[in-house]
Amino acid sequence: MRCFMEIKGRWYALMNWQARAGRTDNVVLRPMTARDVEMYRSMKEDGFIEAAIFAQLYPPPFNAAPVQDVVLPVALLNKSQLIYLIENKLRVCLPSLKKMDREDLVTLLGRL
Repeated sequence: MRCFMEIKGRWYALMNWQARAGRTDNVVLRPMTARDVEMYRSMKEDGFIEAAIFAQLYPPPFNAAPVQDVVLPVALLNKSQLIYLIENKLRVCLPSLKKMDREDLVTLLGRL
């Protein structure tokens, strides 16, 4: 299945090439920029298949997973986790926190 086509001297990427079952199915075309065409030609000359070229030119969008809040009792946290939370809350690196007792870190976190 083709991923790119030239129509009247203009190059297009078939954005739905993976979903097409045959040549008679509808196509969703995206005009290629001069840079895209140059990359296509260069990669084609280097022996890349069209699917690999398409993946390079039009990588799938990255959708970050939604962030979820997690509520944990402070008693479950170890010393390094407490230090991380304190530094993150204050937005500053405090190496001296490593010298504090866990109980003092719990108290400090509770006061922030």
